[in-house]
Amino acid sequence: MRKLVIGSLGIAALVAGLALAPATANAQPTKDECTCQTTTGKAQAKFVLAKQKCVTKCEQGARKGKNPVTDCDPPYAGATAACIDKAEAKAIATGSKGKCLKDCPECYANGDCAADATTRTAGNEAQVDAFVPLIYCEPAPTDPLEQKCSDTQAAEAAKFVLQKSICYAKCRALECKGKVAPGSCTPPATDPKTVACIDKFEAKCVANVDKKCTGNTPACAAFQTGTALCAAVEAAVDAGQADTYCASPSGAFLD
Repeated sequence: MRKLVIGSLGIAALVAGLALAPATANAQPTKDECTCQTTTGKAQAKFVLAKQKCVTKCEQGARKGKNPVTDCDPPYAGATAACIDKAEAKAIATGSKGKCLKDCPECYANGDCAADATTRTAGNEAQVDAFVPLIYCEPAPTDPLEQKCSDTQAAEAAKFVLQKSICYAKCRALECKGKVAPGSCTPPATDPKTVACIDKFEAKCVANVDKKCTGNTPACAAFQTGTALCAAVEAAVDAGQADTYCASPSGAFLD
């Protein structure tokens, strides 16, 4: 059985937040800075989902004897490492193109979005690595229902990261345009549409996990219910918002 470190180490690492990077807030972001931030938030969430898919594919392969289960653990190996490297490169590239290239927020590594993307992706890499053994706590479970539960927990957690990040990104884009009240996108969000967006995907996360896992959750798993799992993901995404949206608008963006 894999070593499972929960409590002060495992959960704390997860809830420490996505997209951590040194940040000093801008007084007022430009239009391009706003777009850079929303693009970054979505790109990093997509990276989490992509890496989860790499790990789950590895776990499924290990059950069938197609690859060693050790390939599925940090620092990873074989096809899994190549899969993750590809996803990582895509996430890092976000900092060197588009609106981030035009105008990088000063709170992103002192205005160096390429450097920020590297640091930010590495931080998210560590978050996923801390999360993996909380779900895939058995090297090769033989119960097919437990296997399905673990795969479902991993998939739903990563999907919820992306879905909630998109809810926030939409809110932040409107905030930059002065179409929602300043601060209403900051966790816990108060913008009604954003709250409804998050609530919808949270309910889906809980329902989908419980559908496959009720009565079938591995005893060693850190999260025994959909509510527990999705709440941990919720906290992680919320904790990363201040670093992603460190240039907080006080009204409509500046040109």
